[in-house]
Amino acid sequence: MCGIVGYYALKKYKDEIKSKLDLIHSRGPDSSGEVQFHEENVNIGLGHVRLSILDLSKNGFQPFQSKCGNFTMIYNGEVYNFKELRSKLPGIEFSSSSDTEVIIELFAKYGEAMLNWLKGMFAIAILNNKSKELFIARDQLGIKPLYFQNDGEKFIFASELKAIFKFKDSTKKVDPSCLTEFFLNGFLYEPDTGFKNTYKVKPGEFLKISLSTGRISSKKTQYWTPLNPVNIKEYPSLKNIVKKSVVDHTISDVPVGLFYSGGIDSTLILTELNNKIDPFIVARSKESYKDSGFADDSYYADEIARELKIKLNKIKLDEELNKEDNFFSQIEDLVRGVEEPIADFTFTSTEVLSKKVKELGYTVMLSGMGADEVFGGYPRYNLVKFAKSFKYLAPIIKNTIGRKKSFEKKIERFNSFFEEKSFEIKYTSLIGSFSTKDVEKMVQSNKNNLDVYILKLRSILNEAKDLSKMKKAMYLDWLGFLSHNFIVADKSSMRHSVEIRVPLATKEMYEKVFSGKDKLMSFFKSKIVLRKMLYKVLPKKLIDRKKTGFNPPMDDIIRKIGEKNCIDYIQKSGLLKYCDKEFIINLLSVHFKGEKNNTFKVFQILFISAWLKINSE
Repeated sequence: MCGIVGYYALKKYKDEIKSKLDLIHSRGPDSSGEVQFHEENVNIGLGHVRLSILDLSKNGFQPFQSKCGNFTMIYNGEVYNFKELRSKLPGIEFSSSSDTEVIIELFAKYGEAMLNWLKGMFAIAILNNKSKELFIARDQLGIKPLYFQNDGEKFIFASELKAIFKFKDSTKKVDPSCLTEFFLNGFLYEPDTGFKNTYKVKPGEFLKISLSTGRISSKKTQYWTPLNPVNIKEYPSLKNIVKKSVVDHTISDVPVGLFYSGGIDSTLILTELNNKIDPFIVARSKESYKDSGFADDSYYADEIARELKIKLNKIKLDEELNKEDNFFSQIEDLVRGVEEPIADFTFTSTEVLSKKVKELGYTVMLSGMGADEVFGGYPRYNLVKFAKSFKYLAPIIKNTIGRKKSFEKKIERFNSFFEEKSFEIKYTSLIGSFSTKDVEKMVQSNKNNLDVYILKLRSILNEAKDLSKMKKAMYLDWLGFLSHNFIVADKSSMRHSVEIRVPLATKEMYEKVFSGKDKLMSFFKSKIVLRKMLYKVLPKKLIDRKKTGFNPPMDDIIRKIGEKNCIDYIQKSGLLKYCDKEFIINLLSVHFKGEKNNTFKVFQILFISAWLKINSE
């Protein structure tokens, strides 16, 4: 795991690389390197900071040059099948035991065709030293971030936005039109970042940057989507793909641990590795679970550990997360860390957890993240697939489950799903806290932005128009909910130089799932494939239970902050230039009077207030 920075610019533009690398030092504290090329018409700079995981020697340092001398590469990520891929490079005498060398030699021989042979996570930049064409690519699921700006005179790119904005003459202007999409989801779909003329390389996309008629041009190619045609008969069973992936993700020359929750996904990883990995679980107080409305998973985690004869390493986070007197500064720290408009407080949990495991000597941590998106684990997939049945049962659900605290903040989403007409908005209503009616009232000049948002999702779904509604939802999540989760995980863990790996989210799993029938779930059970694997090693009562969350409790914290402090903060942020003051004041009022639980909405408003405040400075 590392960080990369670079620029490709006309001759008159030249900038240093070191100051940008300093900003992302925590991504690669073990070494750094840079190279610059100054040709007749163009200036090029490539920089890299390294977190040593495979081949800890200097042989793995970057920028890395191919044996033929024609290519120079910088790279962030891990490719787990690099040893297998050496068979495609007969005659090459490797000077390192790193995946970096395999990738650049594959590119030198096969070009862009090699991308889909790579199993792992990556953000790659490769310069053709002769033609001076620059090639950048992002992994198929978007596990590693890669940002860029192109104004025709310079193309700049980096692993984090802060490095992009450090370049001279780069632009940093918030895009108010993103507010509609943000309030509907709590994040933005790829490739948008919330900043004007600043984008991400999309998951499964590569760009070719070159000098053409005196301007810097970039050509985009979507080299992979979950719908890539595959010969499903040549694939192993989904169960065997999972088993191999878990083992492959442990390849490392430094200690590897597991972020364990007691849930299906991390438990499967734990059982597949047979006591060969150290699990770390968050130990929370009963009060924090009660406040959040989630069930306490610690009992089940302890029971599973006893069944498997495994010792759990418990880490307490409550004291560091439940500080209402410091909540505004926590939100601002979240904004600076995640950079994009992504209102996800799990960033803070993951960061604190990463800090703790790093102090204990762990650099690589496995996670069950992504399994819900691949194997149909979210209740919203169930609702989409069995919409007709749920519509019939809706009155019963509202009068029973709808009255429970754990469902209190979700009942509005449930109702909106049946009220909306277009699939794009129906599904959006299951993700976000605000309804389209809320956003129309709150965001000024919203109507056009809402139409633009619907067209954006329809454009994404154009290739998936023949899929079932459940798979359409999963396809949207590939560029939305899953992508935002990966951004949060990457930036929160890399703050403390920890690499998170996700063995239950791979392109092979997506290809297998999207090529088959919708058998991931029944009306009553999700993730059937993973459950069946666990039934063989654990009692069903420890597997078939309510899904829990990882969100730190905010109800009590926001309640203690108080209505006046929230209003003061929002007014000073600049948000009311774009949003209706009366709507927001009323939303806060009913919340603090206890008439309605608007915790998620209040947090989202506070987050975007902080985001606007910090990025307008």
